Amino acid sequence: MQASEKIAPLESQITTPRRFEWDAEMLQKMDAIGIFGDARIELIEGEVIEMSPIGPRHAVTTTKVTDTLKRVFAIGYLVSSQNPVKLSSRSIPQPDIAVLRGTYADFLDTLPETAVLMVEVADSTLATDRSDKASLYARYGIPELWIVNVASEELEIYRLPRPDTSARHGFSYGLRQVMGREDAVTSLELPEVSIPVSELLV
Repeated sequence: MQASEKIAPLESQITTPRRFEWDAEMLQKMDAIGIFGDARIELIEGEVIEMSPIGPRHAVTTTKVTDTLKRVFAIGYLVSSQNPVKLSSRSIPQPDIAVLRGTYADFLDTLPETAVLMVEVADSTLATDRSDKASLYARYGIPELWIVNVASEELEIYRLPRPDTSARHGFSYGLRQVMGREDAVTSLELPEVSIPVSELLV
């Protein structure tokens, strides 16, 4: 080695691993070849997240809430249970329940891209639903989120999406209200229809 040659500092030889941002097209291709197996997954802001297993109480509660909302949102709406909603090319969550404007025919060839109401049934996922999911839905302008708190037998209502730099996805809901079994709730979409909270709990 010539005296004039210099060895590059070790720091300059360190490379940063490449990060791959997932999008809807990539997710669809990977799912088509079975890369995820039987795992239930969501795409959240470019990250593929494995969803928690569904327990018996969660399943029964989700069914009851779905049945109740189908009675309320009867004409001109579709109540979709545990199906994807494409909020963006980088975020395709699978809420427990999404209330959509439209009919079955409207979604034969495309995923819904918004909802008038999202509902999450929370047992083991309560912390995530309150933070990550709520922030995500607020970011994409979902006007209203209901979290059915299985353990405390309460309904948590979130409204007024707003920017919030401290929130997980930069947005949060400005209004939070907690209701018990003896209360009644109305949705922003159909404020004239009162729903007993007891009809959303098991």
